[in-house]
Amino acid sequence: MGGKHKKFLRSEKAKVKLKGAKLPKGLNITKTEFKVKKIILREQLQEQKFETGKKRHDIKDVLSRLKHHNVSFRTEALNNLRECLSYNSDEIFRNLSQIIHGLSMLSLDIEKEIRRQSFKVFTELFTIFESHVIEPFFNIISSYLKCSMSHLNHSIQEDSLLFLDVLLKYVPNLIMLHHNQIFINFLDMISKLRIDSKPGRMLTVNVDRKSTTIKWRSKILDKLQRLLQIIIKDWTSKLNSLSGMQAKPKEIFLGSNTFYLELYDTSASKVNFDLFNIFNKSVGQYRSDTMDNVEKSKKYIESLCPLLLEAWMEVRPNFSEEAPIRVEMSLSFEAAFTLNTVLTILEYLWEMVEICERKLNIDFSLTHFFQNSFASEFKSQIFRKFPYQQLDVGNKYEKKGKQKIPKDQISSDLDCFKLNLTLVYLYNKFYKSAIMKNRDHSIAVLQYTQFVFENSHVSFENLIIFEKTLKSILLCNGHYFIKVDKIKCIQLVKILIEKYKNEELSKNLSATILAVLCDIILDDQLLSLYGADEFSSFLDVLPLMLKKETISVKVIKTLTNLGKRKNEIFLKSLGEQIENVIQNIETVKISECEEIFEGRKLIMNLFYWIDYWDENTRASLINKIEKNITNEIYSSYFKFIIEKAYM
Repeated sequence: MGGKHKKFLRSEKAKVKLKGAKLPKGLNITKTEFKVKKIILREQLQEQKFETGKKRHDIKDVLSRLKHHNVSFRTEALNNLRECLSYNSDEIFRNLSQIIHGLSMLSLDIEKEIRRQSFKVFTELFTIFESHVIEPFFNIISSYLKCSMSHLNHSIQEDSLLFLDVLLKYVPNLIMLHHNQIFINFLDMISKLRIDSKPGRMLTVNVDRKSTTIKWRSKILDKLQRLLQIIIKDWTSKLNSLSGMQAKPKEIFLGSNTFYLELYDTSASKVNFDLFNIFNKSVGQYRSDTMDNVEKSKKYIESLCPLLLEAWMEVRPNFSEEAPIRVEMSLSFEAAFTLNTVLTILEYLWEMVEICERKLNIDFSLTHFFQNSFASEFKSQIFRKFPYQQLDVGNKYEKKGKQKIPKDQISSDLDCFKLNLTLVYLYNKFYKSAIMKNRDHSIAVLQYTQFVFENSHVSFENLIIFEKTLKSILLCNGHYFIKVDKIKCIQLVKILIEKYKNEELSKNLSATILAVLCDIILDDQLLSLYGADEFSSFLDVLPLMLKKETISVKVIKTLTNLGKRKNEIFLKSLGEQIENVIQNIETVKISECEEIFEGRKLIMNLFYWIDYWDENTRASLINKIEKNITNEIYSSYFKFIIEKAYM
């Protein structure tokens, strides 16, 4: 080591040392008068664009950072992506597939905030692009949704319901296209297949969740209810379309006469309405054999309904079998919410069964199966303690300072009117042919329905189920209920007529009562059972609706049906209102009608069915039309109707 050091010293000494004079003072200064040019990196110039003081991010860079291992990077990338959505829609559209794939992957992220932030970005994305733009990439979304719903991590499973909420709200039509792929995941989240020889499913208990098993099942059933609602809405619209209900009359001119013929479009594609397609795990497993699908539909209904009954059995209050049947049962919030969800799912299942039978023409085999399999359990486990009411728990938790139930979830319907009306509707479905055998239950149903309507407890929230309930009692099962208690049935009809005549009802409820009463009048058998005299005062006031400034096209069509049936009381009252119609025809507004003239023509057509006018009366009416109606088209058409009126 010493030898090397000596060699180093010798080499240093051997170096030439420059010795010279120092620079004079003033010359040893750095010159600063040179010019500087900016150094520009062109790649950075493309990536960083500024607009109104904000940095504009590159989409590809943002997408790459969505996959970064660091949580802060992924969070920042999501925020940057939200900014990109607000100003760069063209570039977003070009990279839509990568964006959807990147956001969908984050639904499986281990971090809770990342998952929920990605759902918010999805919300903004769905507001920018319509569903037909998203549809080609929706299989990516549905695949990750199914993965999150079946994930081993319970937090990811719970957040999958939030993901589903976003999809149900913004792209329900796309969920409808893929419902058969995700439907089975609902059942897997709350149940499992039995491993013993007994077929079917059994509820699962999850002890490692933060929320209770009851709350978890309630969440799952609530989302299942919303999915069924979308399916029914889609099926109903397609069924109406295929039935030609949306077709418009076509005008055909032959010389000086004009004929109106209803021509229906028969080129619509065939739609599958069987329940088997809902529960099917594989898209390619569907077969067109109707009877085979009916049998499989029965098996799937047989799997779902016991789970619903078990979910209710676990939360219902205990009651003695020896206790009186007709005693109100008070429910906790969780019990009331679970029961309401279970009943709504059963209601939707009944509607789906009816649609399947109407389209497939299978002679009520599913209806009979549903009734025979679950009617007794429905009565013994659910309907036994009808009607129900809910305990007022809101103030209790507020006083303790522990808000266990969110305020927006605490029901204001403590009397459970909607729940009980759904029970009445389901009772009419399960016991359609056995109403007379269950006399006590049937009388209780009549009394409760009358109580709800008479005391003005029909709100906007329960209007739809009230209409279904009223039709099931007075129309579908009217001939059975009349045999059970004719006095109460006629009393209910009188109350409906009286409230309608006195205009004590809301606009929507009034339209509901009008439709139900007119359907009874149009059914000769029911009309004879209730008694035609009971409807005389109702028929007498119906034409007065033509004096209003606004009238629904549904109401006009209902009045047209009454005119076609040549109801004397109605036609007499209608003829007395023709002068008011003449004065009002050019200004009346027809709701739910696209073309104004077509709607007003329906009003003028009503007078075609009046057959008691003589020639002098017709001439007088034509003279009044010429004096009061200035529009030549309206005047000519109205005069034509009066001249050609039913003779």
